[in-house]
Parts: sequence; structure tokens; C-alpha cells
Amino acid sequence: MLPEQVRGTCDALLIFADVIDSSKFSAVLEYETYAERIIEFQGHFDLLARRYFRTDAADEKRYLAVNVRGDEGTVFVVAPDNPSDLVLRAVSFLYHLKGRLSFAGPVVTTPGNAPSRIGIGAGVHFGRVAYATKVETGRSLISRIEGYSINYAKRVESCSRLGHHSQILLSQDAVRLLEGQPIAVSHLVAPMKGIQETADLYEVRAALLSGLMMDPSDAGDEAMISTITNGASDPTALGDPWTRTLAMSVLDVLLARTPVAQLRTDYRRLQLRLAWYGSAERDPVLLYARAKHLSQKRLFSHQARYLREIAQSHPDFVPARKRLVEACWALAKTGAERDDLAFARDVAMEFLEHFDRLLTPEERKKYQAIVKSAGRGKKPGK
Repeated sequence: MLPEQVRGTCDALLIFADVIDSSKFSAVLEYETYAERIIEFQGHFDLLARRYFRTDAADEKRYLAVNVRGDEGTVFVVAPDNPSDLVLRAVSFLYHLKGRLSFAGPVVTTPGNAPSRIGIGAGVHFGRVAYATKVETGRSLISRIEGYSINYAKRVESCSRLGHHSQILLSQDAVRLLEGQPIAVSHLVAPMKGIQETADLYEVRAALLSGLMMDPSDAGDEAMISTITNGASDPTALGDPWTRTLAMSVLDVLLARTPVAQLRTDYRRLQLRLAWYGSAERDPVLLYARAKHLSQKRLFSHQARYLREIAQSHPDFVPARKRLVEACWALAKTGAERDDLAFARDVAMEFLEHFDRLLTPEERKKYQAIVKSAGRGKKPGK
């Protein structure tokens, strides 16, 4: 067999995840209990990483390396087809992993009788690496990747403890690839020891993830689904705020999968319970669910109010801005004030002139019609 040879460079998705406060866990737990919790983390990490990033090992343009050792796991992926999809899958994978650790594993009781579960902090980066190849079964396959980007991704993960929401941090290169997705982020400036003085990083604050790869026959997923569907009736039982948006995503996936009318009714009821639970709710995913519900009830003015709130607080949550155009247009059709007509026109023009890449062909056609009609001063629908 020929030795490995460095052949060139490529872009790679790089994920680091680490158990939060692992040293504190080890200090208060019995040796056996601590080992059981770490093995639990390792098992969930390896299984889900291979589920989300499985690739054809015989494809010389692709590469997957999943490693988990002690309290840290890494995923390195080379798959040149769709970088944006890779980063979105990374967020889905990490939310899924956090969900299983929060809802599928046993509760650990510390000596102070304070129950706790394993949590993780994570860093995601998408950047340039060098790759080496070796020949196997007559094919030249990527055997490893190396480079500065790997070190950078590790530093992103080390800053995850600075987060206040999901503690999933994205580099600037990674977050750019999520533009247009139903994901809200919070910006933070963090020190990057040994790399650079500071860096702009982005914590995932909320995400509506329709690509969660749940397997109902998997005991871990079954336990997570059961806990979420039972807990959705009382959202405070789900714990941290990020868990409520995970619950919304899980219910969305279950809704899309089931043909059973009663189950669909039950899942929608649970989603509405989550969305309308707190009067002071600020989570963009839950507010977005409220707006969708109001649209179904044709309460367009109320719907537009929630969408405006999301658009102002989280302009990166693009789906809300898109729906805001449609809500104001629907409101204008009912004979509402000209302000709503002008607002729909102005936001539609903003998308067409500056963010056309974020529109589907159907949305582009609809927005052009809105601008044309509003610009002529015609009454909507005429």
C-alpha cells in the first residue's frame, strides 16, 4: 500500500463538542457512575454523527471522520455538494444530541441532591483544510485532513461556555451558510487564545429544524419523543428555553411523518400549547408559531404584529420577514390602511433588489406582482 500523500486543499465542516463541567461531574460522582455518563455521551455522539453525516466511503471526493474520546467528540466532513446543507445538518445533529442527553438519559443525583444531566457545548466551523490521500482497492481516497481551520474550530468550541442559550457556537464562515434558514443567532465577541485576539462568533439562540433524523425504533429517540410530547403540555417541565424550540422542531417532524389524523391533531395542539404558554415570550421560533396560527385564523393584523416583532429583534430569521410581506399584503386586501400596503411593497422590494437569492421562484413572482400592483396604486386584488 502506498503511503499517504498530501494532494491539495478543500473545504470541510468541522464540529467539536465537549461535555460541560466534566471535571465537576467527575469530582462529585462515583467512578462507575461518572464512567457510565461519559459512555452514554460517547454512544449518543457516535450513533447520531454517523446517522447525520453518513457518506459513501468509496467516493474519493468525500470524507467522514467521527471520533469520540473521553468527554469530547469531533466530526470532520468533506462533501462538496452543498455546504449550506452541511452546516444546517450540523446544527440539527447538535440539537438532537443535546435533546437525547437531556431527555433520554438517566437523571444524575449529586451529593447535594441536585438532579442534573449531561450538557454539551459545541463549536461549528466551515473552512479550508489540506487533505491527504491513500490508495485502497484501486481508488485514491481521502485519508485525513489537517490545517489551521481545525484549530480554529476547536477554539470556537472552547468559547461555547460564554453562550446563554444553546451553547452551540458558529464561526462567521459557518453562520453565513445558514442565511435564509429558520435559525436565530446571537452575536458575541470572544477571545481566541493562540489564534487571534478576538473573533465574531454566533450562538444559536433558536432553530426550527425540519431535518431532525429521528428514528422511532431507536430507544434513545423514543425516550426523547416521549418526554417531549408529555412535557409539551407543561413547557416549564422541559427546562432551559432552548428545549422548547427543540420540542417545536420534534413535533414539526412528527407532524410531517404521520398520516394519522388524530395524531396530527394532538401534535398541533401541543405546538400551540408551547407557542402560547407565556405572555412575555420572546423566542422567535415560538412567536413564528403564533403567527402561523393567527394566519390560519385569518387574523392578519395580529399575525403581522408578531412577525414585525421577530423581524425587528431577529432580522437574521428570514422566514419571518418573508411571511411579513404576505401578512401585510393579505391585510391590505381586506381594505386595511395604506400603510400596510406600502409596508408589504417596501419589504418585497428589499427582497427583490437585495436578497433575491433567498427567494424561491414562486416567492419572486408573488413579490413582483405585489410591487407592480402597489406601485400603480391599485387596490389589492383588483
